[in-house]
Formats: sequence, structure tokens, C-alpha cells
Amino acid sequence: MLKDIVGNSLWFMMFGYLLHYQLNKDSRTLRTITTITTIAGGISLSTEFFQVFCHNRIASITDVICNVLGAGLGGTLLRNSVPTATER
Repeated sequence: MLKDIVGNSLWFMMFGYLLHYQLNKDSRTLRTITTITTIAGGISLSTEFFQVFCHNRIASITDVICNVLGAGLGGTLLRNSVPTATER
């Protein structure tokens, strides 16, 4: 269980980091982080919904929560670590 939580969070942290860079690397707005968490939530919910119909998989809301939190954290890390164009 702990392995799944850490794994999901780390994978989606990388996803959020890269998605923030791709969307708007010079932006520090909350809107970008909201977009990242919405996209991550949609992908995660789609994956878990698919697992409902797979016989060898079990859907879990914990996975969705960890994925969304990981993506939001990854986007926030990039937002805080890269200076904007006005700070350079």
C-alpha cells in the first residue's frame, strides 16, 4: 500500500513538473497549477474507471488522490524553482 502511494505520487510529480514546463514555463499563476491538477485528475479517473472493467485490476480512490496531489506538487516545485522573465 505504501509502495503504491509513493510510486503514484512520484510518477505524477514528474508528470506535473513536465506538464507545467510544457504549458507555460514562465507562469507562476494559480491557473496553471489548477490546469495541471485537472488534467492529472482526468487521466487518473479515466485509468481507474478502466480498471473497473479489467478482471485482474482493482480501482482505488487512493490512487486518484495520490496522482492529483503528486501532479500538483510537481507543478508547484517547478513554479517555485524557475525564475520568471521579470526576475532574470
